[in-house]
Amino acid sequence: MSEENSHYEFIGTIERFIESKGILGIKIEASSLRLGDRIAFELPVIFEEQKCESLEFEKNLIEVAEVGMLVGTKTHLTKEDVRIGIHVYRVTRSYQ
Repeated sequence: MSEENSHYEFIGTIERFIESKGILGIKIEASSLRLGDRIAFELPVIFEEQKCESLEFEKNLIEVAEVGMLVGTKTHLTKEDVRIGIHVYRVTRSYQ
């Protein structure tokens, strides 16, 4: 990742996508994810950001996803955007 993207911290990868519900399955690999965190997806051409407004683990709502968990979160991404293996990052600071 280039220095211009240094405001992103790797947290995991997309492992599943349930298109009909707009839910991503993210494998948390490197750092925890909290409800309300801003996350970014490394798409082929750009980084796409969104707020983490829902987190679910084993059909239970949670506030923090720890390393090793496969969690679900709602997304605005479409099937054209989502690929298994896409890297997911926490946005550590915003630029406005």
